[in-house]
Amino acid sequence: MHFKLFFLAFNLALVQGATLANSPAGKACAKRSRGLQYAAFKNPFARTDEQYSSFDPTYMKSTTAGGQGTANVLYNSTTSTGFFTSDGVDPSQGIHIYGSKNSIPDYGFAVNHRGYIKADIAGVYKIQINDIDDIALLWTGDTAKSGWTRDNAVAVGYYTSYGGNGVADYTVNMTPGEYLPIRVIWGNGGGPFSLNITIANSKGTTILGEDTTPTNMVVWRACGANKNDAPPFPNTFGNES
Repeated sequence: MHFKLFFLAFNLALVQGATLANSPAGKACAKRSRGLQYAAFKNPFARTDEQYSSFDPTYMKSTTAGGQGTANVLYNSTTSTGFFTSDGVDPSQGIHIYGSKNSIPDYGFAVNHRGYIKADIAGVYKIQINDIDDIALLWTGDTAKSGWTRDNAVAVGYYTSYGGNGVADYTVNMTPGEYLPIRVIWGNGGGPFSLNITIANSKGTTILGEDTTPTNMVVWRACGANKNDAPPFPNTFGNES
């Protein structure tokens, strides 16, 4: 009897979850949640060595955490692509990334990205950050949400005079329906810049890349019955910990 009740309750939960996801409100929420959140920041760090060792991403956190917080935020938005470059850019006309109408005043800026990968199939997912000029860092899991520092990044890449644009790769095994928090911070100390973030599932299908379209596989929050699996990141840009 207890087993039957459990089975009925389990199936009811599945039906309710599917109903919520397929409702007009559920579909609207899912559409609004696609892509990575990002914020463009002023970058106070000059580059003085090959490793850009002066770049400390924690300056993007709140003042109480030792950073300068929201004072450095230029604007925030979302993106469903992972590529931008200074090629063809006239800085006197303002710098625009990810197709945004918001303008960045000069080459000395940084970008903080955050969100989730949602696994559609089982297997190894690959996060590849290419064309890094000047620096990019990656965090995953709980550290992507809070406690991130340069030292605990799972991958770091930077431009060098002898090797050119940097690369940072990371792979992770995921199960269907799993959400993985990620954060990518990129910075430019001045002059030409570029970044190319590519995320691919275990079949090699690109779910975030240079010209990808919005998908439910890269989101900044989950909706409906899954909302607790991937809630919005806990604090606003410039006020994180």
